[in-house]
Amino acid sequence: MSIEGNDAQHQTLAPESRGGQIAVLIANYSSCFAVGLAVGGSIPLLSLIMERRGVSETLIGANTAMGSIGIICIAPFVPMIVRRFGLAPSVIAGIVLSVVSFLAMAIFDSLSAWFVLRPLYASGLGIHWIVSETWMNTVASNRNRGRIMAIYVTTIAAGMAAGPAILGMTGTEGYMPFAVFGAAILLAALPLALVARHAPQSQISGHGTPALLVRDAPTVFAAVVAVGLYSGVCFVFLPIYGLRSGMGEADAVFLLTAFLAGNLLFQVPIGWLADRINLRFLLLACAAVAITAPFLMAWAIDAPVALVVFMALWGGAVFAFYTVGITMLGQRFQADELAAANAAFVMTFEIANAIGPPVAGLAFRLWMPHGMMVLLVAIAAVLALIIIIRGVRR
Repeated sequence: MSIEGNDAQHQTLAPESRGGQIAVLIANYSSCFAVGLAVGGSIPLLSLIMERRGVSETLIGANTAMGSIGIICIAPFVPMIVRRFGLAPSVIAGIVLSVVSFLAMAIFDSLSAWFVLRPLYASGLGIHWIVSETWMNTVASNRNRGRIMAIYVTTIAAGMAAGPAILGMTGTEGYMPFAVFGAAILLAALPLALVARHAPQSQISGHGTPALLVRDAPTVFAAVVAVGLYSGVCFVFLPIYGLRSGMGEADAVFLLTAFLAGNLLFQVPIGWLADRINLRFLLLACAAVAITAPFLMAWAIDAPVALVVFMALWGGAVFAFYTVGITMLGQRFQADELAAANAAFVMTFEIANAIGPPVAGLAFRLWMPHGMMVLLVAIAAVLALIIIIRGVRR
């Protein structure tokens, strides 16, 4: 499949004018920021409420995992939903499902009800996740796809970073936090409704499962597995690694802050590079940084400034696996295949995200505290090896 042919396919399905393309992108970025804000605030909100109610750590973890299960379950059916109802109605329906489910959790305080509502809430957001990425990738061309998807990843990250800050203002008591974050999700539908007439009308084909990526885009599959594993491991265990390495609690938590700051700072420059250099080479360079950074971090553990720099570089390189992977996805699949491919991409990420923490916990037990770092270096090394092997074969 040639790049030129792929661009032609995208252009026939994109909005009729550059103004329409810009409107679609701004609408999607605005919507994704609102959803990111709601997710970033609702996850700690629900966990803190369950903690206050005396729910055990095991059940809190299990309820949180229901979100991933909801996305994994809905993802294979998103192409069929889009095929039946279209891009814009599908994503708006997903938002409505999320809002209703989330507000219902404020009304029903039964943990059993939350185990039903949590996956419904997440599945609606999963529809938004898949459809918005598909829509943006359809609008993009191979001349600007990297920048478009990098801005999208940065927008999501900014929203998720803002969510806990909003939660700090609303508190966790009563209906107020549910109303605020529910409103944020609902507002995510507004910009998309305004540009619904620009949604591409295409014949959606295929069925989105990880097997699609394994068969047709193994490098993309390896990249999204890697970032999914990293995401699951680092959010849970990076502060714990800092504590076990002798750092104070505040400094240990700041490790994760610096790591996530790299996501915000570096995705747009990486997207700019993605439009100018070979994507496999860029992905390999990011994997090399991910292999090297933990060793530099261990060397700089007593040098705060250097440690922050290395952590940010590490986080930027790791989350670039997602940025470059979703860019490669848009180049590899034609417009009518993108919904299925994006569903496979999201489903793979969530499966890896769910697998990461228990595997890292085992690594911690095998070699305290360095087992987790060995695992993370190994993940990046396997990705680099797959990129090299695929490059040689091609």
